[in-house]
Amino acid sequence: MRLAEEKDTNLIVDMISDTFKDNKSILYLTGEKKGHLKRIKYLAEYSLKKGFLFGDVFLSDDRKACAVLIDPKKEIISFKSILLDIKLVFQVLQIVRVPKALKREKIIKSFHPKDKSHIHFWFLSTSRKNQGKGIGTKLIKEIKEYYNGRVIYFETSTKRNLNLYDRLGSNKIAIVDLKEYKLHIYNSDRNV
Repeated sequence: MRLAEEKDTNLIVDMISDTFKDNKSILYLTGEKKGHLKRIKYLAEYSLKKGFLFGDVFLSDDRKACAVLIDPKKEIISFKSILLDIKLVFQVLQIVRVPKALKREKIIKSFHPKDKSHIHFWFLSTSRKNQGKGIGTKLIKEIKEYYNGRVIYFETSTKRNLNLYDRLGSNKIAIVDLKEYKLHIYNSDRNV
């Protein structure tokens, strides 16, 4: 595993876009009508830029998996972050989905510690043809070692991920029914 660089942007955006093109949680934000694949790509670009600004972006050694993590201690409101959020509204959410997105983020953050001592595991993506081969699992283990004991919070709406997170010793802290899908919220510490 290595920290990704700006030169990895196209590879990572394509990987995230492909992985999440039929993900219920992502479609909740992008909608499923005409142009949704383009909106998913914009969302991937947004997420990657936020990861570079406020956290870490990792790429597996074989370049077949990536992860975007946000460190709440690094999140600050800046002109650049405001511009990114405005672009998100117009390119992805298209105003009509803004209330849904804000509600979802508020719910997710309500399970995070207020002291910002944690890491938010925002995206894990393994190219579709390489899923089920342990590449993502290996990347998750390396990321947990990298953060050396900091509790990592993450969520999924993908049922096939549930057993993986259980095997990795994750703690399911909530299941939130958002009508269109169920969001399973976890952290990396069984003792929390």
